[in-house]
Amino acid sequence: MAPVIGDLLKRPSFWIQFLELILAVICIALLQDSLLLLTSIHKAVLVYMVYSGFILITVMNIIGKVLGEIKKKMAMLWSLVGCVLWIAAAAIILESYSNFKDLLPPAYDKKFREELAAGILGLINGLVYLAEFGLITKLESEE
Repeated sequence: MAPVIGDLLKRPSFWIQFLELILAVICIALLQDSLLLLTSIHKAVLVYMVYSGFILITVMNIIGKVLGEIKKKMAMLWSLVGCVLWIAAAAIILESYSNFKDLLPPAYDKKFREELAAGILGLINGLVYLAEFGLITKLESEE
């Protein structure tokens, strides 16, 4: 049975998914034409898969919650996986930034600041996924 929308709107873990989605969209926009990630295709693939893949996953989770199809254990799993992957992807960006920030000409400063922002926001989003895990664990009942 699908939950009543009013009940969903009272759950912090439901609203936090919109924050995760907004942060993911901002991060992927900041990484347009990334210069830092060109140094390793493997790192670039991981970062772009996490940043863009979790847009899809989060939208599907929101739809699933509205339809009443997401169980507590599955939501906890996605939150924990999201936390680990977002922090790993953000760490790759921040590491690349620290390795190359002094090597490129000042003409690229704006682009590097955008990529640094994407790394920091990615780290924040990883922590938001961790907070969602905690909220689901403590506040939501088994469905």
